[in-house]
Amino acid sequence: MISTIARRMWRLYEPIHDVIYFAPEARAAADRLGMRGFWMGYFAFRSAPLGMVGPAPVAASFFGFHSRRVSRALPDAWSYTTVEAALAARLAGVDGALRRLWSSDRVESVAMAEAAEPPGGPRTPRTALAGCWQRQTRLCPGLRRRTWRCGRPPPLCASTAATGTTPCRWPTR
Repeated sequence: MISTIARRMWRLYEPIHDVIYFAPEARAAADRLGMRGFWMGYFAFRSAPLGMVGPAPVAASFFGFHSRRVSRALPDAWSYTTVEAALAARLAGVDGALRRLWSSDRVESVAMAEAAEPPGGPRTPRTALAGCWQRQTRLCPGLRRRTWRCGRPPPLCASTAATGTTPCRWPTR
């Protein structure tokens, strides 16, 4: 059942998620920051929520990218921009793309604002991560029994666990 729900969620949200990285507006936003090529902008935009990280944690977290591809983009991207600027440029690219695809009226509609609002009101990054972790542990109870070197769970998105792209086999220390 989880795989059916996960697949439906993926079909609904992946087109929006793809806009963040693959729309021409996103590439233009990365270019304005001085990113050299598609992959530098892609990895800077995608890893910015993790902070100014290098290639090793990104290759490990994003699963599926060869470490050499990631290391060609990071940490060099951080010499062209800051995390804050990358996050702002990513948002500007998405905003431009969605306005082109859906129209400004739809993007600015009350229905869109309501759809974007998480249940229970706005969240801080800390409460969003806590909610993500609670959903993950329900999907994969084995995660609760792990001891993490830093004392905190890994920054894994609940949708990753739900889709099965990351198996619930985490190293213990």
